Amino acid sequence: MIFSSFSAKDDLSAYPQALRKALEFLKNTDILALEPGEYPIEGRNIYAKVFDLTTAPLEQTHPEVHEKYCDVQYWANGRERFGIAPDLGGNRVVEERPEEDVRFYEAVPNESFIKTAPGCFAVFFPYDAHRPGVCIDQPETFRKCVVKVLAALL
Repeated sequence: MIFSSFSAKDDLSAYPQALRKALEFLKNTDILALEPGEYPIEGRNIYAKVFDLTTAPLEQTHPEVHEKYCDVQYWANGRERFGIAPDLGGNRVVEERPEEDVRFYEAVPNESFIKTAPGCFAVFFPYDAHRPGVCIDQPETFRKCVVKVLAALL
């Protein structure tokens, strides 16, 4: 996992080309001006999904993993808390949606939590179990953009 902010002195040229393309899209696009939906960047290899979401208490959320895609998540406004842990296998699956490249776990061991703020971004690789959408203090609505990057491009 990578966690940073566009307000940090982050040199995007240090990232692999596919991740750099995703990050440049996020940095140079007014995500708040877009309608929720899907936006192609490089066909199905790299594409963006814009969401308006509301956070929920921890017990109403589940960690998730992807097999084919990395998630490059960007918080355009609002805040959320997300969990992160390595996917070491052996976790109880509560739901699987192969057509969306997502598997949800009941829980993962050794989960840590990070609080986000507008302008932050995170990169989750297929071996990163991550739990989005956890409220910090109380439920909060926010705008998020997730750029899906085909892991094979890395």
